[in-house]
Amino acid sequence: MSNLFTQYPLALIFFVCAIGYAVGKINILGGKIGVSAILFIGLIFGAINDTVEIPIIVFELGLVLFVYSIGIAPEQLFLNQFAPMVFAIYSSFSLR
Repeated sequence: MSNLFTQYPLALIFFVCAIGYAVGKINILGGKIGVSAILFIGLIFGAINDTVEIPIIVFELGLVLFVYSIGIAPEQLFLNQFAPMVFAIYSSFSLR
């Protein structure tokens, strides 16, 4: 199996995502890790076999998607807290 992932690094990425997603659904101490489990499974696979070379574009795309998903998660909370302040500022400058 290690030879398969060495020859086809994209197969390794999809395998890690599938295993991580499944692990993220497991209830652990009353909570779920969620998609963060994909990161942990990826770290485990990287520690086990460091000879697999991922194409740089895949590495950069994965990093961009990870940072985007981290930023998009608290967006609704941020907007809910930010909207009243914007409304107050806007209403204080409105023309009468």
